[in-house]
Amino acid sequence: MPTIHNVAQGSAEWHALRARYFTASEAAAMMGCSPYETRSALLRRKASGIAEEPDAARQRLFERGHEAEAAARPIAETIIGEELYPATMTAEIEGLPLLASLDGLTMDGRIAWEHKLMSERINRALIETDLPPMDHVWQMEHQLLVSGAEEVHYWASTGQGPYAMRTYRSDPARRKALIEGWKQFQRDLNDPDMTNFRPAPEPVQAKPVPGFGALVLRVEGRVLASNLDAFRAGADAFLARFPKAAELATDQDFADAEAAAKACSEAEARIKAAKEQAIAQMADVEVVLRTADEVAETIRQARLALEKAVKARKEQVRTELIQQAAGRVREAYAALAGELGSYAPPPPATLHATLAEAIKGLKKLDSIRDRLDQAVAQQQIELAMLAERIRKGRALLEAAKAEHGALWPDAPRLAQTLDEEAIRGVIRERVAEHQERQLMREQAERERIRRAEEERQQREQAQRQTISSNPVLDGLIDVPPAPPKPKRADILSIDEINSYISPLRIDEEGLRVLCIGWPVKRDEIVRMIETLIEHLSARVTAAT
Repeated sequence: MPTIHNVAQGSAEWHALRARYFTASEAAAMMGCSPYETRSALLRRKASGIAEEPDAARQRLFERGHEAEAAARPIAETIIGEELYPATMTAEIEGLPLLASLDGLTMDGRIAWEHKLMSERINRALIETDLPPMDHVWQMEHQLLVSGAEEVHYWASTGQGPYAMRTYRSDPARRKALIEGWKQFQRDLNDPDMTNFRPAPEPVQAKPVPGFGALVLRVEGRVLASNLDAFRAGADAFLARFPKAAELATDQDFADAEAAAKACSEAEARIKAAKEQAIAQMADVEVVLRTADEVAETIRQARLALEKAVKARKEQVRTELIQQAAGRVREAYAALAGELGSYAPPPPATLHATLAEAIKGLKKLDSIRDRLDQAVAQQQIELAMLAERIRKGRALLEAAKAEHGALWPDAPRLAQTLDEEAIRGVIRERVAEHQERQLMREQAERERIRRAEEERQQREQAQRQTISSNPVLDGLIDVPPAPPKPKRADILSIDEINSYISPLRIDEEGLRVLCIGWPVKRDEIVRMIETLIEHLSARVTAAT
């Protein structure tokens, strides 16, 4: 049962309580789909206990949302038919400290109410998917998990209508993913290496680039003035300070390198402009222009090399980050292999492609790291859910092996790909097929014995007839005496047989189907009943 706390939402006591729990409003960030906070930022916040203060714009948005909620509440109460009370509730579920703050809850706890300020994002999601945005969906799934309510009535409005309304009920798969997601978040939060808590990135701005200064060329039939030598010396000094590609590791490093390349490009343009100005003053400035060309080419080559190195280094860093993320996922699979043995699933063949897709379009390293952290967490959550399914499937298959033998050489594949109900279906089907084959073998064996006995009797009868028709052979051939015919009292009639198996009934044709010879002697009735039971058991198994 959840615990209800008598704290006002938004109060200092409420904030202090939230700091000790995983809350419904944090569920979206934990699952990596919050438009306001990344999973890494949430980890940093929960680890430090320091909450980021909302800026003025967001605070105004909160206030508008509270005003709209207050205006919509009486209308919601009229439609639902019950009063709605704000509630803050906590519960420990599978070792997780969870909290949910509800905009409204009925007295019987069956219906929760969640109100959002209408926005274009909400409206678009409702039209396109018939569901609220996914960050709101995860919040409501968390609310239902903690409160135990049956459904959430989701409203979005500005407080005066129109009102967009949806009823949300828990989705079993989504609830399982939510619980596994919080478990993985808790493991990351308790990570002794604190690898998940990189400091929040500072805004990156390229450092000022000294540049090359201005190239001066004044001519009038001859060079009147030029600072070309000083300009060249400045260019050489600048190029000597060029960033080295192998040292680029942070967003700041890349920003500085790109700024240096931009300064080179600007210097090339200024040299070209100075040349054109000199040419306009006189034509014969070959030495000056040749020197200017050399400097411009030197700068251009340095710029091209730096731009190429920056691009290559960025790609190298992206690849290294993907490999590190993939290594963390493989470590999780390796740890599971120690527990599950032959049932352990292999890492997905598409792991690198999945991680690369997760950071597609991102340029800043901090953004790439955040997105990869979320992708790794998602892989770990999915692996935890798969492991739970495999454990249940393995238990079913191992129990079936112990009872029926090796009918499942593909047991690991079945446990990895099928849920419990599907595995039970496979077990029933294979056991029925096995019993049917076994019954058919037993019937075939009984038929073989019966035919062999008939053939033996026929041979002996033929031998006796041959001897009786040729007295000379009498005494020369040892023919077993004909078996005595059973006395009439030893033979059971159909009615007597049916009295043994009442209320069931059988006739001579049924006895032949069961491969039981006719007539049936009294001392054969037990064998006949056992054969009938085997036949009926096989049919029961096949039917279920």
